[in-house]
Amino acid sequence: MTSSWTAESATVPDHLHVGYGRDRPEVADLRVFAATERTLLGERFEVAVIGSSHYVHAPAAGFHEIVSCKPLAHDAVHELDLREFGERTLTFAGDDLACETTVATHPLDAVPDPDAADLAHVFDPGAVTAIDVGTRRYETYHTYPEFDCLVYTETRLHEAD
Repeated sequence: MTSSWTAESATVPDHLHVGYGRDRPEVADLRVFAATERTLLGERFEVAVIGSSHYVHAPAAGFHEIVSCKPLAHDAVHELDLREFGERTLTFAGDDLACETTVATHPLDAVPDPDAADLAHVFDPGAVTAIDVGTRRYETYHTYPEFDCLVYTETRLHEAD
């Protein structure tokens, strides 16, 4: 299991929180394991694997996504139960950018190869967070061996209406 924002958690969270907002998460409170910058839709994005999952931040566009095992204070937060498998689509529209995120939660058949991702961190054997970034989208993989669970997300970005 991944750690909490700042330290290992005493209990294993069984929910994942997906938050979108116009405000940047308090990154000083985040334990960052891997980070990079990329350009998507002409905007500079910061992408990071954090102790509780990942965050994506486009400062100039006012777009911020954070996924965490801890509850979030963000504009739009969706809660996913790691014990329930399925697929759903989440949406968010900011001032400049909007997104649709497909979240698929299914049994952990295989651990994604961290070396094949643009950004990745191996937390424990079988516990991996990996991110691949394209020109208009990014994909994430999060494994939770204690729940026999793989969470896959694909976020497709476009200009807000």
